[in-house]
Amino acid sequence: MKGIKFGSVIEVIWDDATADSSWTTNEESDWPDMRCVTVGYFVKENDRAIMLMDSMFEDADKKDGTVGGMKTIPKGMIVGVRVLRVARTIAAACKLDARTHDPFR
Repeated sequence: MKGIKFGSVIEVIWDDATADSSWTTNEESDWPDMRCVTVGYFVKENDRAIMLMDSMFEDADKKDGTVGGMKTIPKGMIVGVRVLRVARTIAAACKLDARTHDPFR
């Protein structure tokens, strides 16, 4: 996962932890479906986890803008990561293309 640029759109496939406090027998217990897919903007990572955000806006007082909707996923739960779109600057991402009104151009 090293080398992913801040603000890149990524897809993280990961296995979530689950819990069930109901009473059951061993024969009735079953493995729950734990596979998750999360798509978001890459923020940062360390040796333990990867951090994503779901929103950002241009902020003149902050170099990397202002971000929200933070999610942190432990690397031990991650099955795979795929870059869907390499980041542009937040300023560019927040402006519409004048000809097409397309924010992704």
